[in-house]
Amino acid sequence: MLSYLVKPSTEEDINQDQKKNIKSPRNTDSGQGDCDYGKLLPLEATKCENPPEKKLHKQLTNTKTLFITLENEIADSRDDIHNLNKKIFSAEEIFPQRWKIRNNIKDACRQQMETMTLELLKWKRKTDRFDHQVKELEQRISSWQCLIDKAKELQCLEGQYLN
Repeated sequence: MLSYLVKPSTEEDINQDQKKNIKSPRNTDSGQGDCDYGKLLPLEATKCENPPEKKLHKQLTNTKTLFITLENEIADSRDDIHNLNKKIFSAEEIFPQRWKIRNNIKDACRQQMETMTLELLKWKRKTDRFDHQVKELEQRISSWQCLIDKAKELQCLEGQYLN
């Protein structure tokens, strides 16, 4: 896209059709902070080429998506841990090692949940993130998901053992 700036020197230079086609910059703002619209005159129209604000907006959008994913993972994992605890309590006598396994998984999940919750709070306080930090958070979320998957596998094995 080319940058352009339309500045009529007098109102007579623009015919009526052109006046209808020129929109007020305040009405054409994309909401991404493309340009400083407060300094434009009513008949001026501007278009910026690849402003740095777009990259920041994309990073913020990605970060917000990660927040939502992380919050959902924490909520889902709480339910998984609760269900796992119920299963383990129900068959404690049959499988004597369960208390040890349950406590290890419960402690690991609780510690991971606390870590991820603190991480989420830190991320919410800061808005400027670098790509490597975003990837690092994605890896942490992935490792958290692996831990939950292991707990689910244990639950399936217990179900097979009891049946």
